[in-house]
Amino acid sequence: MIVSLWQGQTQYDSWAEATLLPQIDLPGGMEGRPEQRKGPVVDHYSVLPAS
Repeated sequence: MIVSLWQGQTQYDSWAEATLLPQIDLPGGMEGRPEQRKGPVVDHYSVLPAS
């Protein structure tokens, strides 16, 4: 399972069309399209570099 957070659906769709989906169709890539699940972000913590 891979989890990713996006600022919005538009940003994800743009990345998926330009980057993810073309790679899936390459020889040795995935068979079929990945299953996608969506849900709300309940708690989000960012790790910032030490200052």
